[in-house]
Amino acid sequence: MARRVVSPEQAREQHGQLTQVDRRVVTESLLDEGPVLGRSRLLFGASFVPNRDGIKISFRDKVVYLTPDDLLQLHAYDFETDILGIPITLGVNRDLALSSAAAELRILPQALLAQGKFRRIAVGTAPRSTNSAQVDIPTLQNAVTAAANYLARQVTTEGTFRYEIDPYTEELSTGYSWPRHAGATWFLAQVANYLQDANLWQRASTTLNRLTTFASLRCGKRRCIGEGPRVDVGSSALTLLALCEVYSASLDSDLKPIIVELADFLRSQQRPDGEFAHTYDREQSTVIDEQFPYYTGETVLALSRAHLITHDPQDLDAATLALKYLVSRPALFVTWRYFWRAEHWTCQAVTDLWTRAPSKAGLEFCLAWQRYNRGATSRDPEYAGAAGRFLFRSVPLTGAASSTEAAVSTLALSRLTPIAATEVTELEQGVRRSLALLLRHQFMPGPDYLMKNPAAMYGGMPASTTDLRVRIDYPQHAGSAWLGYLRWLRKEL
Repeated sequence: MARRVVSPEQAREQHGQLTQVDRRVVTESLLDEGPVLGRSRLLFGASFVPNRDGIKISFRDKVVYLTPDDLLQLHAYDFETDILGIPITLGVNRDLALSSAAAELRILPQALLAQGKFRRIAVGTAPRSTNSAQVDIPTLQNAVTAAANYLARQVTTEGTFRYEIDPYTEELSTGYSWPRHAGATWFLAQVANYLQDANLWQRASTTLNRLTTFASLRCGKRRCIGEGPRVDVGSSALTLLALCEVYSASLDSDLKPIIVELADFLRSQQRPDGEFAHTYDREQSTVIDEQFPYYTGETVLALSRAHLITHDPQDLDAATLALKYLVSRPALFVTWRYFWRAEHWTCQAVTDLWTRAPSKAGLEFCLAWQRYNRGATSRDPEYAGAAGRFLFRSVPLTGAASSTEAAVSTLALSRLTPIAATEVTELEQGVRRSLALLLRHQFMPGPDYLMKNPAAMYGGMPASTTDLRVRIDYPQHAGSAWLGYLRWLRKEL
């Protein structure tokens, strides 16, 4: 709402005055400063640590400060550029920072770049999150409930979601994704089933109805889910998961024919080697043999769940063949067919299929992936459990959420088949670190003093530690990981 730059003595005095009139006051203290490497986008961007460093800009006799909170609101952290065609991410977007400071100084950004003086500043502030990171049953249930209620609040009267929200302005991003719509619907149905919550059931039914009516199309002679002349298997696979969850909870006989039809469409996209063609051209009635991350793993899990309802051996055979393809290592590829961190659905499918079609190769795939993830996680105590190490960019939280979903599923395998005790211990420790990281950053309420409407954002999960926008799949993946481990603790997995 407003900001003042004052001396430490004035800060103490004014803090007390302002808080007496029911305002939230956050003090940011200038601790130190240092040089900026240069004025080019590359050198300027590489001079700052995301989420920690701010900028001091001097122009003639005036000084402007851009603190970490200012840079967060500008979406100025994590500047994406390239060097010789190689994409890189740097700490700060120079041009956004210049535009903001120039507007405050009432000059042109070009003049400020040419004549201004720039310093990197270290700023101390109160923690933006005061969430409990205790990974126990009450905390996990509270987090799962809040994530599901966040999604429920985003359901519109048309049955769509408010897809991605900027908490600073409440503005919605453009674009929409039917696979993510279906995934969020599946999570809502899971939590509604788990908590026996009537409101969540109603919201899940509303968004599922949108999938089975408006987004329900014909792909040749078969039913599929999507929009436009080309559809992807991800929309149908995640819709099938949502349908199976609702059917299993309610035994609604009207849903079974749709489950059978969508499973038939997914099987029709399968190649002889087990892989799926991920696109269908409705105008040409043609299968397009192209692949994208996530979709094959989603399809395997969906067919596995569908088999429990349809009892059609074709569903089980298709899922088993595709899983065999996913977990076999190609001779000329460094890891597996999809980069591990992207294919987080595979281990959920391995566990789901285990009692009907156990895969020892799948078990080793998942254990190896989790060993890799534990070795690649951040060593910074603040970001322990993050999926990767980061130099110039902030920590992406959705990557930690999705990889932890897979880790929880791998942990559940230890109750189905023998796994070395040391491996299980290390696996569970890794799961708990990642879940704690996610708990700390969930909006409960998060940095509410930066938000236009904190109540609307409650329970959401931001994209990263510096990008606080919430897309519907962020709370879905984090919530799914929390729910999985909650069920593990309660010995329901």
